[in-house]
Amino acid sequence: MTSTSPGLPPLALGVTASVPVGTTQRSNRSKWTVGLIVVIVAVGIVVALVAKRSSTVTVTLQDIAYNTVCADAQTNKDLYAGNTVNVTGDNGTQIARGVLDASTDSTTPSGGSTIDTCTFTAKLSVPSNQQTYSFSSVPGKNVVAFTHKELVNDNWVAGITTGAPQGSGNTGSGNTGNS
Repeated sequence: MTSTSPGLPPLALGVTASVPVGTTQRSNRSKWTVGLIVVIVAVGIVVALVAKRSSTVTVTLQDIAYNTVCADAQTNKDLYAGNTVNVTGDNGTQIARGVLDASTDSTTPSGGSTIDTCTFTAKLSVPSNQQTYSFSSVPGKNVVAFTHKELVNDNWVAGITTGAPQGSGNTGSGNTGNS
């Protein structure tokens, strides 16, 4: 035996439908909840895609001057703390600009002895979607380029050396650009 809700006609073969009271209200509330969840997920996906396309990464430039201590390097008109660093991207457009930080003295092995080095650094925020990143830390000198893959492999550290003796390598990243 079935009970009927007021206002519902009997179905075929004498069977009547029963609808619990309040079902329509719960059904509408469920539809709104599902709709809201769908909208939130869609907005999240759009935000993630936009963020991925325009994400930035911090690259550290290490400019290493060989055969000099920092006190001497500071008097050099080419390389000094506060010097402007320019970074250009794929189409030659400037994508970042910063300055070299204070320098650090150290030594590196070379041919059975050690030589003095002076390292300047700069941290720059660059877009992560370029194929090539070109750095210039000394005005009028060579621009040194690194591929996206090289920078990723070296944890976003770009090393530029000045006056490095042959075979001395680079004390910064695995990338060496001699300017």
